[in-house]
Amino acid sequence: MEEGKEVVYSELVEGDVSDIESIVDIKDDGEQQDGIGREEGEIGINLDESETEEVIPETKQGFVMPYYYLLKENQLYMYLWLSNLVGLLGDWLNYIATLSIIEASSKQSSKIVVEGSDSGGIYTGIFLATRSLPLFILSPIAGVLADRFDRRTLMIITDICRMIIVPFFMFFTTQSLLWILLILTTIQFSFASIFQPCRAALVPSVIGSNTKSLLLANSLDGATWSAMAFIGAAVGGGVTILVGIAGDYIIDSI
Repeated sequence: MEEGKEVVYSELVEGDVSDIESIVDIKDDGEQQDGIGREEGEIGINLDESETEEVIPETKQGFVMPYYYLLKENQLYMYLWLSNLVGLLGDWLNYIATLSIIEASSKQSSKIVVEGSDSGGIYTGIFLATRSLPLFILSPIAGVLADRFDRRTLMIITDICRMIIVPFFMFFTTQSLLWILLILTTIQFSFASIFQPCRAALVPSVIGSNTKSLLLANSLDGATWSAMAFIGAAVGGGVTILVGIAGDYIIDSI
């Protein structure tokens, strides 16, 4: 091997310097081509991998598809979302039925509770207050309960209590008994003020540590509430016309 190297070296020394430069250029060109080939191979592999990774997100583009895959891939959250959907529908049925009772009672009565004011308007204002005040007052306490006790157990207990209370609404439909209806509404939303924080705190536990999925879940909950404000009111009006006020309360209790 050493003799061969000496022969080649002697031939190069004896030859023209231009021959040496040409040999060096050929060697450099070969190394550059090999390097380019390797880089192209690596780029080709990276491109193939990037194309493979982008196939899945492309199938999930659009407005509806991310929420569909969120519900499909996380069944626990899907059940939680469906229960919220049913609960919101029942709340709107209850809302429409109670407003119908207040309106009917105000029309039947010819008395004016306050001079220059209609009793129906007064009861409507009180009714709206009984739905909002428990959430305002008890929500901070409910947050503490949600942190100290099992959230799933609290949700089940509060839902059962609401289910028991709601059917009694249909027995207090006259104006003289509207005050009992308002008390029942206050009790119902007192339990709801405990249920909602427990549910909100349970969503991250169900979704996990995936920030994107958690953002999608929160967005879906907000969109569901807005959609049910329209759908629930329309369904509540239809049920009241077809079945009657009792039908709204029965469906809500279920």
